[in-house]
Amino acid sequence: MTEGAQTVSLSRVRSWPVRWRVTSVVAALVVVAGTTAAFATTNSGSDDSRPLPGVVVPAALRQPIVQAARSCMALTPARLAGQIMEESRFAAGETNSRNGRGLAGLTDEAWNAWHPWPGADRLDPKANIAALAHYLCDMVGQARVAKAAGDTWRLAVAGHHSGPATVKASVGMPEEADKYVKRVARFTAWYERQPYFDGVPAVGNDNSGGPTTPPIAPSATATPSPRTSPSQPAVKPTKTTAAPAQTSVRPTKSTPPPGYKLVVDLYLGCVTATPFGSRIYLEVVGECPGSAAQRWEPRSDGTIRSGGLCMDIENASMENFAGVLMAPCNGTSTQKFYFNGKKQIYSPYASKCANVHDLWGRSLVLLFPCLDQGNQYFRQVR
Repeated sequence: MTEGAQTVSLSRVRSWPVRWRVTSVVAALVVVAGTTAAFATTNSGSDDSRPLPGVVVPAALRQPIVQAARSCMALTPARLAGQIMEESRFAAGETNSRNGRGLAGLTDEAWNAWHPWPGADRLDPKANIAALAHYLCDMVGQARVAKAAGDTWRLAVAGHHSGPATVKASVGMPEEADKYVKRVARFTAWYERQPYFDGVPAVGNDNSGGPTTPPIAPSATATPSPRTSPSQPAVKPTKTTAAPAQTSVRPTKSTPPPGYKLVVDLYLGCVTATPFGSRIYLEVVGECPGSAAQRWEPRSDGTIRSGGLCMDIENASMENFAGVLMAPCNGTSTQKFYFNGKKQIYSPYASKCANVHDLWGRSLVLLFPCLDQGNQYFRQVR
């Protein structure tokens, strides 16, 4: 509006009756107030989604974060970094208002349930990263099973703040949890734009601080690892004076061992029985020649067999991340495994599924709550 127009308008207002002038001023104030409120609302919504700058991710923690993010498909390195930023700003000795401690702000109860290896240090940054990832993945699974409304990752983050019951609540998340989730999401958006995780491998040398993987030392009776091939003896060629005699015997095709290969498409590899010291554990390797160590027979008695041994649970444990290994068949409930309709390998004894998890530079098969994700899908291939 021009200055002249403003002057004409004001002169006209002055000539109006007092009652009209008051009414017009009130109406103008209502419009201004409404415009201000609308602007504030729009501005607030923008603040909720705008990236929030964090601190530099320490170089020593980048590979553990990338590796932990593979625990389930709901996680990404940026999401884990965003939550750690909100919890501790990557300071291992922090304590939050919910009595959570360490880099990930885990309560003692959550730490006791999800510490990644026996004897893990409560304040060890790498152990905290792994524990946080496992805890979040469990709550993602709970949200899916409960068919909770909303993004499962956001529900899991809210559960970390206000307790696992939050992921299944039908009345929405508490206000404080909602604020927490929004801040984590804003930090996540910022870390997604940073180069900290570019080119960082998901697996590598064992820098976890956990127990070292026992060296593979196959015994005379153990199934050889498909990753190793027996050395070929040196044979000196001998000279012959005559051509070898022709025979009419046709070469026969070698019969493959019975059973199926178990292909994990997410890892582009096959489940393989691999000796670790005196035990034979299951891991996923990229080479799939279909050797005896990669052939699996689901039997009518509920066992899955390979090389005359049965799939079993280490130490009859029902805990998360219990190892799946091979043992002499004995008919116990720990050796009962079934393929369900989602191509998962389910243990009724532990009420958990076989789960491929990156640990100590290997992709091991461990037990974990059943989730709708690729590292729990095993495709049977002849």
